[in-house]
Amino acid sequence: MRILFADDTLDTRQLYAMVFRMKGYDATIVENGDLARQAVEQQLFDVIILDIEMPGADGLTAARQIRKLPNGQSVPIVLLTAYNYTLRTAEQVGANLLVRKPILAQDLVQKIRELVEGEG
Repeated sequence: MRILFADDTLDTRQLYAMVFRMKGYDATIVENGDLARQAVEQQLFDVIILDIEMPGADGLTAARQIRKLPNGQSVPIVLLTAYNYTLRTAEQVGANLLVRKPILAQDLVQKIRELVEGEG
């Protein structure tokens, strides 16, 4: 599985990069929504995970932008947040799932596996 993961916190990026790679996934890790959009312009992913609260293009903005790209129209998008966003807000920007932080890395992996398998 090819995963794109965007989060502005270095420790979070390092933790998830390690977990994804230990599970055998090909993980591209970026620090903001602008870089996530650029990554989607350049390659295909099986799932995109975006933190909502990031400087520059936040996860909501990035999800909207990604949905307009040829490589981003049908890929599942997961939004991560520690704040009071709703699934409705996530769906309005084209996301498939909203996950509350904190979440254990293995629990997030399970949720994305279920989401991707459910799409196919």
